[in-house]
Amino acid sequence: MAVARRLTALKVNSLMIPGRYGDGEGLYLYVKPAAGGGVSKSWVLRYSIDGRRRDMGLGRPPVVTLAEARELAMAARKQLATAIDPLVVRARSREKRRRLAGHPTFETAARSWHEEAKDGWRSEKQRKAALTMLETYAFPEIGTVRIDEVEAGDIRRILAPLWIKKPETGRRLRQRLMKVVEWAAAEGYRSTPLSLALVNTSLPKQPRAEHRKAMPWRDVPTFIKKLRAADNADNVRAALELLVLTAGRSSEVRGATWQEFDLVAGLWSVPAERMKAGRPHLVPLPPAALELLKVQLGRRVECSDLVFPGRNLKSPLSDMTLSMFMRREELEAVPHGFRSSFRDWAADNGHAADLAEAALAHAPGDKTIQAYQRSDMLERRRQLMVDWAAFCAGDKNAGGK
Repeated sequence: MAVARRLTALKVNSLMIPGRYGDGEGLYLYVKPAAGGGVSKSWVLRYSIDGRRRDMGLGRPPVVTLAEARELAMAARKQLATAIDPLVVRARSREKRRRLAGHPTFETAARSWHEEAKDGWRSEKQRKAALTMLETYAFPEIGTVRIDEVEAGDIRRILAPLWIKKPETGRRLRQRLMKVVEWAAAEGYRSTPLSLALVNTSLPKQPRAEHRKAMPWRDVPTFIKKLRAADNADNVRAALELLVLTAGRSSEVRGATWQEFDLVAGLWSVPAERMKAGRPHLVPLPPAALELLKVQLGRRVECSDLVFPGRNLKSPLSDMTLSMFMRREELEAVPHGFRSSFRDWAADNGHAADLAEAALAHAPGDKTIQAYQRSDMLERRRQLMVDWAAFCAGDKNAGGK
């Protein structure tokens, strides 16, 4: 059934008496006295949503004709039919236009994203590294480009020189570039984010990552014997041996401080900010590791709290220092590979897989990790590390299950 209209184009033009004139279905022409004499006219759509009455302005005649006002009212009613408030849609659109009118540059957007994400980084070092990476590779290229004008080709141009030569750096940089663009889209500075698939397909395939070479677990006792007899600096030998005995990462061992160790309880508490997974890790120390640390304590210098300081006593040993020892011994294995040596030894000698994974801080899930921090499980892990240290010392019967 056709809706009866009360207004015509002629009537709209001729109305000069102040008042509200209905056209049907909530559309009204408001006629009001004008400040300079005469009258002013405006279109208003009156509707209700969620129990509230609302008035939505649709413009003024003659700029907006009667036919156009009806079309605008119909569009608003369609939104209402799907429980969408057209005034909310309009407010969001205006806010978006306001934002787009003041587009930030890529650098400004990146710094804003970085500041908002400051509490989400695992460590202060990681937080600073993220911004430094953008400052080094992205800002010189697109720092002054408006964020809404950054395209997939710009991202590709930044990544291409790194993608093959420094694949890990390239992947991390890609992630951070895309995060900045996604932040800008969410904030209304871009209509859409960039297509990650398009960026990926435009880059060459990266070479398959080589696993860091590990020493066969049966060769570890011979290595430890050579290590203890080597004429290298005491710091280097001690750090490398502790790395083997605890199956720790190079960064965890080299950055260790004396506050992390309880030599009476035989425990090493690695804080979350120094762990790859961002969770604290408790390491039971076997007797051989405790003896090593007590000797190292006797070498402690007052100006440094590091267990293994480098030449600059306030900085830890470099990772290259440990790697160079392996090279001088003409070994293909790398320090990190001793974690694999430990894992293979545990598997081949009947130790529970989840126990070995917990020792490596690989235990999946918070509940599993918490379980392995309990005293009873901790003692099981302690026995595992005692068996491993005994094997490393040359006890061929150690660790068998």
